[in-house]
Amino acid sequence: TTPSPEESVIINQRTAHFEASLNEIPKDYRQIIEMRFLEEYSYEEIAEKLGRPINTIKTQIRRAKAAVCKLIIEKE
Repeated sequence: TTPSPEESVIINQRTAHFEASLNEIPKDYRQIIEMRFLEEYSYEEIAEKLGRPINTIKTQIRRAKAAVCKLIIEKE
């Protein structure tokens, strides 16, 4: 189904908030979020590409998601 005009506006707003929030978090967090959720790398692939332990990557993803969520909530 196609979203209604109102739903489209909400989706566009949320996308804009997400993108703006990504630009406000530290570069390392932004890179990891982009790799995981936009480029769809696995945790293992991210760890390998960045040369970091997988548990470090998992922790950084969790912290980055929390930072992005906090910024999005503040914008709404």
